[in-house]
Amino acid sequence: MANGERMERDKLAFLASLRTKIILGAGLVLVIVLGVFMYVDVMLRKSILLEAEEKRALDVSYTLMKSIEHPMLDGEMDQVQIVLQKVIELEDMRVAYISGLSGAIVYGGVPDSRGKVSRSETVKEALRTNALAKGLEIYRGEKILAHAMPIHNENHCFKCHGSEEKVLGVLLVGIAWGPIEKNIDAMTTQRSIYFLVCLALVIGLIAILLNYLVIAPVRSLTRATVVMAKGDLSRRVPVKRDDEIGHLGIAFNQMAANLEKSREELLQAQATLEKSVVQLQKKTQELEDFTYIVSHDLKEPLRGITSFAQFVLEDYADNLDQKGESYLATITNSAERLKRLIDDLLALSRVTRAEASFQTTKASGIIEEAIERVKYSIDQKGVEVVVAQDLPSVYCDRGQLIQVFANLLSNAVKFMDKENPIIEIGYQGTADYHQFYVKDNGMGIEREYQQKIFGMFQRLHRREDYEGTGAGLHIAQKIIERHHGKIWVESELGLGSTFYFTLPKGQLDMSGVKK
Repeated sequence: MANGERMERDKLAFLASLRTKIILGAGLVLVIVLGVFMYVDVMLRKSILLEAEEKRALDVSYTLMKSIEHPMLDGEMDQVQIVLQKVIELEDMRVAYISGLSGAIVYGGVPDSRGKVSRSETVKEALRTNALAKGLEIYRGEKILAHAMPIHNENHCFKCHGSEEKVLGVLLVGIAWGPIEKNIDAMTTQRSIYFLVCLALVIGLIAILLNYLVIAPVRSLTRATVVMAKGDLSRRVPVKRDDEIGHLGIAFNQMAANLEKSREELLQAQATLEKSVVQLQKKTQELEDFTYIVSHDLKEPLRGITSFAQFVLEDYADNLDQKGESYLATITNSAERLKRLIDDLLALSRVTRAEASFQTTKASGIIEEAIERVKYSIDQKGVEVVVAQDLPSVYCDRGQLIQVFANLLSNAVKFMDKENPIIEIGYQGTADYHQFYVKDNGMGIEREYQQKIFGMFQRLHRREDYEGTGAGLHIAQKIIERHHGKIWVESELGLGSTFYFTLPKGQLDMSGVKK
């Protein structure tokens, strides 16, 4: 079975090869050209052969006419009969007779033909036109080439026949067509064999020339291309000709040289880039470590500042004037704001530093816990939260995805300015991704700021108007990117905002490759 399939593939490959196509095309053209040439040649030779036989019949007719002229003038009709009989004995001669104006045979080479009416159409044509006539006929079951010559009434014939008739009768000579046809067939066969031999020789010569001039160079190019495709760009093809194939080889070598140079430059750039990436990763790690350490170490002294400011306000309030109390309140508020900044920095640091704990979990449970985290703010503003039904299970870091939903919900509640506030949490599945959205009917975001809001500590409003550090959306973006998804917002000022994010379907490792 395998051998049969391999033979079939080899056969298809041979039929599809350039050499086969060129040879078949050239062979077809040659067959047409030589076929036309052979047809013309055969028809010409057939015409020459027929002319030769017609000339032979004409010569026999003239010779016979001369031979019987004197016996007819002398009235020796038996001698005329003998001459006609001797003509029949000649090679390939089948009929020779003289018919009168009525068509009746007067003298014939075949004794039993005298007195019979000639049925020859050639004889009738000669009598009708008073001119030489010829044609193919069937005589006694055999095809013959008939040649009918009118016997004109001349001066020396007036004595016996008078002068009224221009023609006294017709002399018919018939040559067997079989040998003539056999010669034509033999000649056709000979020319066909000659044609086939010439065709084979020419096709063979074309195949050799094509193989040397076209196929071999193209095959060399093909082999070089295959080698290049495998990664060896140093391969070159020899160029020995100054024609189209040679120019193609020069262009190929130039292309290979350019590709080799480009690859070397690309490898150098890649090495430089990899080195830069390693350095960047190192700097990023150092920055993250610094952020974590600084944020962690700042919490303890900050807690002390806040505590002692509270102690002073509580224990020494009677000794402070209004200005002193204001200073202490400013210290307390600033310390509290700094604490929130430190907490956000630590939260961001944990996103990148913490080891991922991915598992398949129900999205509905994640959303319920996220709502619970911001329940106080939701209740305080009287926001209605609508969650879609039949939510899927997703493969994620459960704690981080809870934080994403919580940050988006907190953001939506914070900037809610409608009398009937509502937040909708929904899902739109695609072929490769889970797509969730958090939609609100709040104040909305102008288009020019819709990318800016995902930056670290980016705020669109004054700190006095809305609390927060501006890190929530940036943290959400980092978490989604760590899950190999993306997050974006669609919003119109005054009509609310819709935050979308996607998560890949299936289980992925940290590099984004499916497990």
